[in-house]
Amino acid sequence: MKQAAQAFNNCLSEQIQSVLAGQRYYYLSMQPHEAVCELVMDPYGGWALGDVRGKRNARLPDAAASIIAAAFGAAGYRKLPRPGLLPSQLEPFEWVVAGI
Repeated sequence: MKQAAQAFNNCLSEQIQSVLAGQRYYYLSMQPHEAVCELVMDPYGGWALGDVRGKRNARLPDAAASIIAAAFGAAGYRKLPRPGLLPSQLEPFEWVVAGI
């Protein structure tokens, strides 16, 4: 994770404890763009695709992000909605804490 943090020029190495605690997991995607894909413990059980970011935490083009989300979806991981898309009483606190 430290090497990936250096390669992507981001703070991924700060997430090591959450990975060791079993709260998050990270994949590196090389196609269609280089990206760090975050899986977060879904508050309703299982894992869900959280944030997908490029180098320096840049947002990916919508087309690339959709391809990556579709690949995770085909593997059984749903994409969590962005904060604010759900009414506040339905938006789990864990999603906001995860920055999703």
